[in-house]
Amino acid sequence: MTLFRTSFLLSVLFIIGCGDGKIAITGSIKYEGQVPESGTIAFISDGGAGVTYGGPYTNGKYNVRVPVDEYRVRITGTKKIQLDTPIPHSLPGNPPITHRDEQIVPDFYGHRSKLQVTVESSKRTYDFDLKAPAE
Repeated sequence: MTLFRTSFLLSVLFIIGCGDGKIAITGSIKYEGQVPESGTIAFISDGGAGVTYGGPYTNGKYNVRVPVDEYRVRITGTKKIQLDTPIPHSLPGNPPITHRDEQIVPDFYGHRSKLQVTVESSKRTYDFDLKAPAE
């Protein structure tokens, strides 16, 4: 019986220790006080040249899994704009187009981003309150 318990405990510890090494982090994104309706957030290791973690977000809220590390962060963000005049859809039978997506987070925070963050195991929330770049 003791051998069984020891084997079982070792198996449990092995399984727990073999996780993917990532932690769940959450946060919010704003640009000049506006909350993007949709967009993407990417955490890129090795100063922006390594592995990328992240994905899409909605209503300015994201939830991703990343390893504890230092990252360059790239953020895109859009909001829907009501068109003054609907545009007929290019496919017959489909409703007219009444909205368009407008980019509200500039490329300064996208491909040209210099945002840096250090993800720590003791901190699980990272908010980004982005400001217009200084000219």
